[in-house]
Amino acid sequence: MTPVRHTVAALASACLFTACGGGGSDASDAIAPTPVASPTFVRLEGCVVDQHDLPRAATVHASSEDGRVLDRASSNPQGVFVLKVPARQKVSIGLDASGEETPALLTGSTNLSLGACLRETLS
Repeated sequence: MTPVRHTVAALASACLFTACGGGGSDASDAIAPTPVASPTFVRLEGCVVDQHDLPRAATVHASSEDGRVLDRASSNPQGVFVLKVPARQKVSIGLDASGEETPALLTGSTNLSLGACLRETLS
C-alpha cells in the first residue's frame, strides 16, 4: 500500500508543478511580449458651425506643413467630420472655403478630437 501512495503522491506533485509552471527550466516555453506597432494614421474628428453656431455641412481638409492636402472630408448635416491624418506630424485643418482660418496641431499616436468647432463665415 505504501508504494502505491508514494506513486500517487509523486504523480500528483508532478501534475501540480506542471499546472503552476514549476518544475521546468526550459526557456523556450517562455512567452515573449508582443511588440505594439505604432499607428501610421490617426482619426481626427471635428465639427463645423456657421456664424450663428448652428451645425453646417461643409468640406474640410487636412494639409501638411508644406501645403500638401493629406485628406479631405465633408461634414454631415450635424456638422461632424472625420479625417484620416498621419500620426505624429504637424497638420493644419481648414474649410475649403477661401479665407478661412486653418488651425495647426501636432497629432499623436491615438485618435483625437478638435477642442472647438471650425467656424464657417459667409462672405
